[in-house]
Amino acid sequence: MVLQTGVDNYRKIIAILLQRTAPDFTNITCPTLIIVGEYEGTRGPEAGRCVQQMIVGSEVKVFPTGHHPFLEQPEAYNAAILQFLAKVEAR
Repeated sequence: MVLQTGVDNYRKIIAILLQRTAPDFTNITCPTLIIVGEYEGTRGPEAGRCVQQMIVGSEVKVFPTGHHPFLEQPEAYNAAILQFLAKVEAR
């Protein structure tokens, strides 16, 4: 990852990840689907639910995967997104 990203950009990414302040998601007003893996290394579903509480009307979908549900369960991942988009379109 470092070689593809470059050392300077990698350092910037690490600095952002080490920040102690949470991002402000409260200004997001569009339909939002938050996707997390149940076995993510950081906070997994708990982090997704925290973000959900900050975005009015958002939904959380937890996959029984690690950090990459789109790779680990691509069919289920795509189905969840299509289902969410269909629900949004029907509003």
